[in-house]
Amino acid sequence: MRGDNEETKEIIRQTLYTACDIGLRLLHPFMPYLTEDLHKRLPRRCPSTDPPSLCITPYPEVEEFSWQNDPQLETEFSFMYDFVHKIRSRKANYGVEKKEVPLFVLCDSQETQNRLLSFIDPIKCLTHSSCLEMLQAGAIPPEGVPIPISDSCQAYLGLKGIIDIDKEIESLKSKKEQREKMLKELTASMSDPNFLEKVPKEVQETRRQKIEELNGELSKIIKSIDDFSLIVK
Repeated sequence: MRGDNEETKEIIRQTLYTACDIGLRLLHPFMPYLTEDLHKRLPRRCPSTDPPSLCITPYPEVEEFSWQNDPQLETEFSFMYDFVHKIRSRKANYGVEKKEVPLFVLCDSQETQNRLLSFIDPIKCLTHSSCLEMLQAGAIPPEGVPIPISDSCQAYLGLKGIIDIDKEIESLKSKKEQREKMLKELTASMSDPNFLEKVPKEVQETRRQKIEELNGELSKIIKSIDDFSLIVK
């Protein structure tokens, strides 16, 4: 909705309206007062013919809609969703999830590039990217954190100049030492011969889960350090 394409904006508005309208009609028998109040706040597409109240609006029927499964669209949307999820996840790891960062994409195949081109605006919006540039095949990738998307697609976050890389690496190294210390202490306590006999099973399970969490955090921290180190080389 923040883009410049008015046609796309209108499609989004109509899709959201349809979803709200159908959702409220479906819920009305179970939540009559709340859905009635919300439905009154929706503007009418056809004020002169649409029912004035939700309680006399027809319940949705399957025949009312001509929707059909579109396997190709579902595949393309799944790819876009996976792309956005990986970018947002990596930005969250670096603490820049809300910062607008340049994003560069390099595709090995024209098919993959065309698939992304149709979702440029939503990808740029959902990933909080200041710009989204599609690199030509064979182009030299810019200095940035590489993020593998698929076997034919790689993205690069242009973090240089946006955050203090050296400071971030030092901070991550400090976190790494803290997690390693906690992991060492937990592992040592669980290796005690009396641990399994004297400690309640609930506590044992809690500590095992904590060890798994610490190992997961350590993996992400080490990965982040490696990624940042590529930028400062």
